[in-house]
Amino acid sequence: MAKKNNDLASERKIHIIDDKTSPFVVTESFRKITTNIGFAIPKKEDGSGKIFCVTSAIAGEGKTTISVNLALSCAKSGAKTVLLDCDFRKPSVKRYFPSDNKKGVEAYLSGQTNFENIVYKDPSSWLDVIATMHCPPNPISLLNSSGYDSLLEWLKQNYDYVIIDTPPLALVSDASIIGQKTDGVIIVTRQMYSNHKVLKDVVNQLEFAKCNILGFILNDFAVSSKSYYGGRYGKYGKYGKYSYKQAEKKDSNK
Repeated sequence: MAKKNNDLASERKIHIIDDKTSPFVVTESFRKITTNIGFAIPKKEDGSGKIFCVTSAIAGEGKTTISVNLALSCAKSGAKTVLLDCDFRKPSVKRYFPSDNKKGVEAYLSGQTNFENIVYKDPSSWLDVIATMHCPPNPISLLNSSGYDSLLEWLKQNYDYVIIDTPPLALVSDASIIGQKTDGVIIVTRQMYSNHKVLKDVVNQLEFAKCNILGFILNDFAVSSKSYYGGRYGKYGKYGKYSYKQAEKKDSNK
């Protein structure tokens, strides 16, 4: 267990922004993004919270790290925030938080555990995290279930922000299903990584599903060495590839 906790601590140190150690340009970027999201989603008459999801075109663009840092930024601003991992294909949110929870949202939706057993409260930020601990055999069925709809509704009534991490949309359609039940979708794209055609296809899929596209986040952006800040910031995600080899091969041949 000690080794596992050390690995998690290392993961947090590398990928999670910190006001004291991260470059100002990075921390300020996340503050601006969270502010813009607040303006982009209108205040609701019933007082319910704002809910949005984060996706990307393909694997390796850093969308989970972006989700985590956006959630942390919202929580640190004083908003009651929950991060929900709905990437049932390759759940990664659990890598960032040293939770002892054995079961996640997939177990709750399939009736195997209670809600109280799947919520982790991050002591450093007041962020609540609901991770996926194991890949379920029926992800689409869970996303289309009444239990999932009820969970989202409860979260909206009890949090100011509900942020959902989703799988890459060029590989599976989960994000478009999730996006239909949110106030909007943020697309993460990595500089010099995904191609324009695949990104355009993702936009078309979301528009066809009538999802509200809030905007794009350009990750791993190279700032000119002549600029004030210089260097290369936001290089978050050299993760393992998804297991959807056929989709990735198709993309690489385009």
